Amino acid sequence: MAGLALTVGPAAAGGQWLGALLAIAAALIYSVYILVGTGVMRQVSAIQSSAVIFVSAGAMSSLLMMVNGPHLPTTASGWAVIGAMVVVATVVPVVAFLAGLARIGPPMRR
Repeated sequence: MAGLALTVGPAAAGGQWLGALLAIAAALIYSVYILVGTGVMRQVSAIQSSAVIFVSAGAMSSLLMMVNGPHLPTTASGWAVIGAMVVVATVVPVVAFLAGLARIGPPMRR
């Protein structure tokens, strides 16, 4: 809660209610995602689930790019950073998370 308070506004009377509500909504949505994902992972592999997630994210990103226009890197180092973000910060963690979810389930499972 302290982190949430610092994120939405450290001033005693300040802060943005919308920011607080969005942060709480994100936590609730992620909790539902984990619980639903546990059931899904009993039927499919982590790779299959990840593929659906990444294709869906790619489709939404493509729609946003069609609306707002592309903002692509212009240098090789920019593309290298994008590639590293895709592999190191997205693909590996999502596959590992889903594989772990299939093995151990959500933390509160009985």
